[in-house]
This record gives sequence, structure tokens and C-alpha cells, in this order.
Amino acid sequence: MRTVEMRGPADVVFLRLVRSATFALAATAGLSLDDSEELALAADEACNLLVAADAGELKVTFVYEGRVAITIEATSRLSVKVDTVSELILTSMTDTVTIDPNGVILLEKEAT
Repeated sequence: MRTVEMRGPADVVFLRLVRSATFALAATAGLSLDDSEELALAADEACNLLVAADAGELKVTFVYEGRVAITIEATSRLSVKVDTVSELILTSMTDTVTIDPNGVILLEKEAT
């Protein structure tokens, strides 16, 4: 398994980097282009949930090889509120999504 970790401010520029890295690493792990794009959209949505909860900095950890697991968390504890639209995006674009009450979001997708 391979691991990549990114840290950066919870702002638009860093979110673009996370989305681009998600797409690239998912494709490298063997996900189709469509699945890679879906996972990138889910990662973007997860980051936006943390930004909306006033995260100052984000830590994103990718573990990949045949499947991709992305852990997205704020460097400080947050209370994350997930609305219906965000929940729909996260659940439809991933195989598994877990949202910890302290603001840790885990996204997983298998290569098909």
C-alpha cells in the first residue's frame, strides 16, 4: 500500500489541490476515470463540510493500491453538520463513507 499525506489551509486553493490529487491517485490505484472523478467530487464535498465548520487547516491522507481510502480531517476538533445534499453526494460517489462526530471523514472506493 502507498500513502500520501497533504496538509494545508482550509481554502479554495488547497481544496483544488486535494481534488486534483484525489483524481490522480485514484487513477493510479486502478480506478476508472469516472470512478476517479466521483471520488474527487466526494473529497471536495468532504473538505467543504470541514471548511463550513470553520476548519483552519486540513490534513488529507490517501492510502491506495487497488482501492483508495481518504481520511480528511481538520487539525482541530470540529462539530460537522451534514445536510441531505452533502450526504447524498458522499454516499453516491463512494463505496463507503464514515463521518466521525469530531470532524474526521473517511471515504473509500474500490477499483472495479
